[in-house]
Amino acid sequence: MFLGFACSSNKTTVSSTQVPDEVVASFNRRYPDAKDATWKINNEGLYEVKFEDGAGKNRDVFYRGDGDLVRVDK
Repeated sequence: MFLGFACSSNKTTVSSTQVPDEVVASFNRRYPDAKDATWKINNEGLYEVKFEDGAGKNRDVFYRGDGDLVRVDK
């Protein structure tokens, strides 16, 4: 018997133009040398941005809609 499970992502990819200005401004202030940023919004309403920082390290950062930094995964 085969039993399969379907996994659905709880994140939706969004363009930077769909991210609130406060979030983008906070991100740009903190990471002015960021490259290849991709944005997602999760089911909790947090904006996640994955990017390469100025030192060449991949980062995963989460913001609230008002621009407050919530978490940095290194």
